[in-house]
Amino acid sequence: MYVHSNRAEWERWRIEPVGERFLLTSVAHGLHLGARPDGSVYTHANTYQWEQWSYSLW
Repeated sequence: MYVHSNRAEWERWRIEPVGERFLLTSVAHGLHLGARPDGSVYTHANTYQWEQWSYSLW
């Protein structure tokens, strides 16, 4: 993760709750953020459970 001053529309993401999980959705493109096991990220249109994000508090 990184921080920068670019505030272009395509840089904005919306957090959408889906039950106990959530989707990170691009405001500009309507696509969801996904992550591969190697740590790289991609966008997709799926809303399947395995494409949703979850978190835990240690």
